[in-house]
Amino acid sequence: MSNCFFIWDLLHFFTRTIPYLGIIRFHFYVKRESMNTQKNKEKEVDTQAVASEQGSHTEATQLDDAADQLKQCTVSLAEWQEKYARLTADFENYKKRTIKERSAWAESAQEKLLSGILTIVDNFDRAMEYKTEVPQELQSWVDGIAMIYSSFGEFLKQVGVKEVPYDLFNPEFHEALLQLDVDGKESGAIVEVMEKGYMLNDRVLRPARVSVVK
Repeated sequence: MSNCFFIWDLLHFFTRTIPYLGIIRFHFYVKRESMNTQKNKEKEVDTQAVASEQGSHTEATQLDDAADQLKQCTVSLAEWQEKYARLTADFENYKKRTIKERSAWAESAQEKLLSGILTIVDNFDRAMEYKTEVPQELQSWVDGIAMIYSSFGEFLKQVGVKEVPYDLFNPEFHEALLQLDVDGKESGAIVEVMEKGYMLNDRVLRPARVSVVK
């Protein structure tokens, strides 16, 4: 009989205690979840701090890389500017040299052409010295030759060719073939022009061949 009362009391005790056990278990569960949440937040904060630190380090590294690239670009720009300035100067010198060479070539070609024409004019000069000795029936030929000779003279004037001066001997304009003793004339005076001299603008195209007084 006493055992029955003991079992009854035990059942009564568990019946009254079990709800409290559930509450206690729920309380511990809530507390554990709260602690886990707090730990997760702390981990998240730590993770954010590490990420922020890493981000700051990455940003600093990127800034350093950008600064290095800017420095390299500046150096490269200066080098290209120097190369451009050098190429520009070389090209300008090339143009000037080319213009000068073309001008010299044109002058040389012009001088050669005019020298050939002067040889023809010399022959006309010699022919015209004997025009008075030509028979009358050939006078029309002489007149035609004179017209051609005059045309050559006009052409030479148009292109800037003129005779050198013949006042006194000047080695720049004259080539002395003979030196003569002539009374009444000063030394260096030109006695005879054996071959006319010509100038192209201000440059001697061909010196005159002359005889001069000693």
